[in-house]
Amino acid sequence: AGTLELVSGNDATIAEIGDNHFLPIINNFELKDYTLAGTDVLGETVKTITFTLEEDFPDAKIYLITSNHGSAPGGEEYVRRNHYIYFDGEQVLMYKPGGKSCEPYREYNTQGPNGIYGATPMTALQWASFSNWCPGDKVPIRVIELGDVAAGEHTFKIDVPDAIFQNSNTGGDDGYFPMSVYIQGFEVTLGADEFAKNTFNVTPNPVNDIATITTNGQDIKAVSVVNTLGQVVLTGNAARVDLSSLQSGIYMVKVDFTNNTSGTQKIVKK
Repeated sequence: AGTLELVSGNDATIAEIGDNHFLPIINNFELKDYTLAGTDVLGETVKTITFTLEEDFPDAKIYLITSNHGSAPGGEEYVRRNHYIYFDGEQVLMYKPGGKSCEPYREYNTQGPNGIYGATPMTALQWASFSNWCPGDKVPIRVIELGDVAAGEHTFKIDVPDAIFQNSNTGGDDGYFPMSVYIQGFEVTLGADEFAKNTFNVTPNPVNDIATITTNGQDIKAVSVVNTLGQVVLTGNAARVDLSSLQSGIYMVKVDFTNNTSGTQKIVKK
């Protein structure tokens, strides 16, 4: 019981620095092998989704959200399996969920000695042997970088070949993997006049740590670095930008000039 306040950290001005292409591929689907509503083939935990992009998606990324449920003895909630992801027939990711210690989230357990936490603390090695997820923790969002994806028909496929949805108490089927998948592309467009006024370079690109902004003579008023979710992750007002704290990926560098104009450049952080 209590009050939960949700606060967005997204940059409300993101539309000013580019076109944000975003498409849900599938939402809150229950992946399971014992009904054709949950799989392509009975007895196999596999789902292929065909979708169409009406326009090109530059610098496209897939955002994949999955979890594992089935709390009966032997259920998939307590067994870690390899998950394989394919885009247009090519494998783009393999992951095994969980494996982290859930002890930091024990205080949020409402089931007492029941459930995944049990009655006593466990070691990190014990948790890594079985835990797919930690009740109380956020569900991971896995990001798959695709590069430029052309308009047209595409396929997304997930396959968990070793999954066994079984309740060892009853011999029946139990459990499911909730799944949501989204694709996003981000493109910066500048008019010819604006581009001429605000040309600048960011070097080196790709960059490991420090990037340097070189302008065509304009003075820099402010610098911001934006991720592909539209979140401002760094700010400053100098030509030297330290990206060492950022994760690898694609970012947009926006520079505001003292003449009240601005420009953007894409940069890749190694």
